[in-house]
Amino acid sequence: MAPLLLAVLWCDSTVAQCTAYVTAHKFNNVVVVDTVLDRVVAEIPVQIQPLAVAVTPDGAFAYVSNEFANTLSGIDTTTNAVVDTIQGVALYPVGVAIAPDWNALSCG
Repeated sequence: MAPLLLAVLWCDSTVAQCTAYVTAHKFNNVVVVDTVLDRVVAEIPVQIQPLAVAVTPDGAFAYVSNEFANTLSGIDTTTNAVVDTIQGVALYPVGVAIAPDWNALSCG
C-alpha cells in the first residue's frame, strides 16, 4: 500500500511565490516545494508520521498533524523551522484546519 501524502499549497501574489507543504509520512518530515521553480527548498523534521498540513490565513505558519505522536507541529514559513509543538491534541490526529478568521485551530 502506498503511503498517503497530503499537501497544502500557499500562494502570495504580491511576491509571485507559491509554496507547497507536503507531508512525508514515513520519513517524519515536511517537504517544502517552490512550485514556481519546481524544486524542493527544505525538508523539515517533525514528529512521528505527519499526515496533514494547514497554513494560517496570512501564510506565516503551517501546522502539521503528527499521527503517532498525538501532536501538532507549528512551522514558521519564513524560516521553515518548527517553532512550537502542541501536545495531546487528539488521539492519532489525521487532519488539521484553521478557521479563516483565526478563531480556531482544530485537528482530529
